[in-house]
Amino acid sequence: MFTKRLRQAVSAALAVAMIFGTNVVSAFASAGDLAPGSTYTVPVSMTSAAPLPAVQTAFATALGDSVQVEVDELGNMTAVAHSQQMIIDFMGTYYANIKTFVTEGVEVVSTRQGQSSTTFGNPAAVETITVPDEVRIPLADNSGTYELTVTVDFMDAFLGGGQPYETKVTMTLDLANAVQVIDYSGLESAIGQAQALPEVNYTPETWANLQTALEAAQAALTSGDQTTVDNSLAALKEAIAALEYKGADYTAVNNAIAKIPVDLSIYTDETAQAVRDAQNAVVDGLDISRQDEVNAFAQAIEDAVAALVLKDTTGGNTGTPGGDQNTGNTGNAGNTGNTGAGNTGAGQTVLDKNNLQDGIYEVQAYLWNATSDRASMAADSMKNTTRIVVSNGAATMYIYTQPMTLGTITASLQTLRVENGSGGFADAVVQTRSADGNPTSFSFTLPHREEYINVKVNPMVAMMGNQELDARIKVDYSTLTAVSSTTNLAAQPSGGSGAPSASSPKTGDMAEAGAALWLCMMGAALAVAAVYGKKKGMQR
Repeated sequence: MFTKRLRQAVSAALAVAMIFGTNVVSAFASAGDLAPGSTYTVPVSMTSAAPLPAVQTAFATALGDSVQVEVDELGNMTAVAHSQQMIIDFMGTYYANIKTFVTEGVEVVSTRQGQSSTTFGNPAAVETITVPDEVRIPLADNSGTYELTVTVDFMDAFLGGGQPYETKVTMTLDLANAVQVIDYSGLESAIGQAQALPEVNYTPETWANLQTALEAAQAALTSGDQTTVDNSLAALKEAIAALEYKGADYTAVNNAIAKIPVDLSIYTDETAQAVRDAQNAVVDGLDISRQDEVNAFAQAIEDAVAALVLKDTTGGNTGTPGGDQNTGNTGNAGNTGNTGAGNTGAGQTVLDKNNLQDGIYEVQAYLWNATSDRASMAADSMKNTTRIVVSNGAATMYIYTQPMTLGTITASLQTLRVENGSGGFADAVVQTRSADGNPTSFSFTLPHREEYINVKVNPMVAMMGNQELDARIKVDYSTLTAVSSTTNLAAQPSGGSGAPSASSPKTGDMAEAGAALWLCMMGAALAVAAVYGKKKGMQR
């Protein structure tokens, strides 16, 4: 009986206290205007006029210790707060929460789960309910004191009979002690973005401008001033946006184009057109951000050149077979002309160098001394197997080169000039080059079908003054053979270099012989000097 009366008395006292509390408003002096476009951390407290200290203590921290006050560009202020679990210690521990904000304009941004006491006198009677978490409260002025209308689950249960029971509380903001919140997040993000950019991709001028803006942005991180931070962020974003890419590297494209044969007419129309299409697909002027596309252009050209297929030709004139292979004039016992008895029987053909059908042929040739029947001093620079391509009756010779060594000197044939029909010399065309840029094959119009072709060669040896040497190409037409229609002229043929044993000399060429001897002596001298220098170094 006593307990029941005590509960009734306490409930009545709480009701009086809550009702009385709705008529009390605390005054707070104006703290002046806060800067537009800024955010502040402001101490906060909630006040209830309830005479019970336990209730006053519970309400004091209903919104925590502080709120964020945002001030827009027009000066309008909004408090961003988070409601807290209230605990009322009064003859037991009871849990309470602000359940709703009735004040017009208050926006509940998010919710949370809170503990709520359901029975006074029985602290163990607790349930979990959904209550506001983050709320945005518009502030009508900068007085610092704002009256809010709320409902509280504890009061709904004991004074509202389970229905919403509105009550008024006072939110007090200590604007005099507001601390500006500096938002560094955007600046920190932009700094990270700038630091991750690769310098190699951008032009020196725009990269230098970025570095200047980046240094200013890093300094602004310790400025403690939002305006400085915002200005530095804007400048850094502008510098990032103004970066200009360097141009893409077209070296691989240029190298691939250099491998395209000068005469594509000797290849099948389909494969020749594929080369032209690959070259025409190249787009000039792309920047380095599109380097992969440029590399793809180069690869497409390389693949098309490698896939070139020579036109299918018959491979030369048919001679007069002997024996049972007769299709024309029959020789004695298979003889064909002056080649001897049965020499070209069994269907073999003799190629007439002066009457070659369109096609590709291989023939052994040697770099010969200009006046003597012996190899030139530069003979090792030329491979012996050469090719002759006949197209529409016109013949083009292809020769293939390699590095040669004289003593300690290594050189490659750099230029080749061929005597033309008028007594002058015309430059041969460089068809292919090695990775280090040295020519590996030349082509020229065959001036005649005689054994010797007068040429001028230059291996570009600095110690010899890069002088041009007179020489001859000795063509052994007895080795002339037709080759497969799939031969790739860019591919080096098999076959060594130098020359076969020379026949008896006719006239000496002392200039070339002297040059060769001089080179050998220089190589020997350099070798001796190197050994001597090494010994001197060891003696020291």
